[in-house]
Amino acid sequence: MNLEIIRPKGFEGEGDRHLPEIIDEVTQLLVRAQAELKHDDLLMTPGMLEWLAIALVEFAEDLHNDIGLWRSLEAYQQELFGTPLPLVLQPGEPVTEQELMQARVRYLMWVLYPEMNDSLILAPNQPDLIWLAADVAELLTKAFATVPHGSGAKDYVTQPNHFVWQVNKKLIWLGQSSYLFRFPFLNHVEASGGELNADVASDFLCVVTTPWSGLGVIDILAATLNVSERQRADVRRWYDRHFSYYRVETVKGGDLLLKNLLNDAYYRVSMEETDHSFTAGQMVLASLVPWEDIWYWTGRQRIYPETSSIDVDEVKATFVLEMPEVIFCYDSELLERAKELMESRYQEFLDHFGDELVIFPNGGAMASQIQDYKDRVSDSGGESQLEQTNGHGQVSAHETARAAYVNELNAFEDEVGVFFNRLEGLDMMPGINHVVSGLQRKGQSLSDQERAFLQVFVQSDDVSPAFVERLVQEYGGESIAAAFHIDNWDDETVLPYLLRRYKGEYYRNRYPNFSIIG
Repeated sequence: MNLEIIRPKGFEGEGDRHLPEIIDEVTQLLVRAQAELKHDDLLMTPGMLEWLAIALVEFAEDLHNDIGLWRSLEAYQQELFGTPLPLVLQPGEPVTEQELMQARVRYLMWVLYPEMNDSLILAPNQPDLIWLAADVAELLTKAFATVPHGSGAKDYVTQPNHFVWQVNKKLIWLGQSSYLFRFPFLNHVEASGGELNADVASDFLCVVTTPWSGLGVIDILAATLNVSERQRADVRRWYDRHFSYYRVETVKGGDLLLKNLLNDAYYRVSMEETDHSFTAGQMVLASLVPWEDIWYWTGRQRIYPETSSIDVDEVKATFVLEMPEVIFCYDSELLERAKELMESRYQEFLDHFGDELVIFPNGGAMASQIQDYKDRVSDSGGESQLEQTNGHGQVSAHETARAAYVNELNAFEDEVGVFFNRLEGLDMMPGINHVVSGLQRKGQSLSDQERAFLQVFVQSDDVSPAFVERLVQEYGGESIAAAFHIDNWDDETVLPYLLRRYKGEYYRNRYPNFSIIG
């Protein structure tokens, strides 16, 4: 295996030359273990086992040299769940150094195995996982006992962070090549169509949340780097990218002055090198992120000729209509209006249905009654508060998607749950009867169908944590634990962990999902 493709280029520590030999030893251990596994969960091809071995050795290198990636992850999890290794170590559980190393390896493998096999839901205490993690931990401990300190990865991560491009280069390496994010990144590229480009990469590095308790690459980077608290906060907010049309006002070397055409704000942008692609008067469609008082490009920049022939008002109307949540992150006045309107919609929903959660007997009944609700809101004048068209007969992208989904469910024969998420709008869960019947079993004797629906309920990006919490409050969560092969239900850890792991994006800034009439 050529490690150079995943190591920071130009950096090599004294201990690096020992890594290939340890990787071979761990790979051989994993291959031998395949014959001893009692279950099929951990079976893998030799090639995948080698990649897993590389990740395990890099993890041990991180601990050995205090690179800071694992330390940052554990610190976040300690803050969130009261334990550095949720569902592997109980809060406050006393452990020896040997037991802690075993628990760390088990936690790492527990998260990585499903990333290498997306159909796998693995128990944190699966018997094969426990003994295999113990064997790997023992090998890594003995192997690194004689390895000198010194790591190219640490030398790279601890380089100065005076300029944002120095931070951005580390972000790219961490998100695409480090042992924590290598597999989630590859999965993201595949889910995005299989083609890697600047926008796909930027989405993962800045926006996507990961199985590491819903943390993103920017969260781990911010905690790892030696930067000020303000800079740390800036990096953690890079998911709120200011995506807009900008007009280039002035160009001075590597510095630009831009005007956001959607909110008329000005941005000072700095680049590592002078880019002669930019000239005054151009329009640029791109994303910006802050670093102290200066802004920087992220992802692709689409440059258009001088803006004199462009109808800015029409561009703005279309943009507001199709991607209002993007504008909310930099237009606080518009956001406040949207929040007020969402609260009004929530109250209208309660007035119409009597509860924020309504269970319909089938998709047809749901579609009919939701349409009745919309008609009532429209007749009362409420609909005029929401921009369903941009004045040219174009329907909002959100409204189009919602209508298409409702239409798709029209022929659905099982029950459909509709929950009004007070902050964002409607959640829909087809097959809610299987979720409820599963929850009512209190974790005992779940059918395969109930287990599958409970897993979808927790894993789906389209179901908010508030929806899940509402049903757990009513029926208990023991069956959710059982659906994910977790033995003991714990209100303080199990549900918070699962919701963050699978719905991490809901724990960042979220915005109402409709457009506002200007």
